Amino acid sequence: GGGPTPPVPHAGYAPTLGVVWDMVGDTALTFFVERISLERARPQVQAVWTTAERLGYGGVFRRAAPMRVVDDHVPLLDAGLPVVDVIDAHFPAHHSLQDDLGAVHPRSLQIVGDVATALVRSRGPGRGGGGGGRVPWVAGADAGADARAGER
Repeated sequence: GGGPTPPVPHAGYAPTLGVVWDMVGDTALTFFVERISLERARPQVQAVWTTAERLGYGGVFRRAAPMRVVDDHVPLLDAGLPVVDVIDAHFPAHHSLQDDLGAVHPRSLQIVGDVATALVRSRGPGRGGGGGGRVPWVAGADAGADARAGER
């Protein structure tokens, strides 16, 4: 497909963070800062990487050598949503016959789940990130490697 359809803005809807978790199951998981995210959602990139480092995952979430990836986050950024693309762009099985559950490592999913959960909890109502009674949410991952986390 052509990526997600940007949401229609609603009165009073002001998300503070969205994350596109893309290709997150690799056995040699490594995330570098994505340049478009950094240019257009710098505080959100900072929040994701700082959270990962605080949890002890600085070796997986690396700040060196930002790379530019035009991906599903771009239409969301264009719609005014503060979205970060967290992508392991060096996933060897990507778009191959080996891109199945056999290429997904449980520890990698645990790392991503830990970071996503910590982000939601740290930005929830009463914690300065969501407030106003909004409920944070985390959507599930698809088999190959996509998940989305964010806050409404």
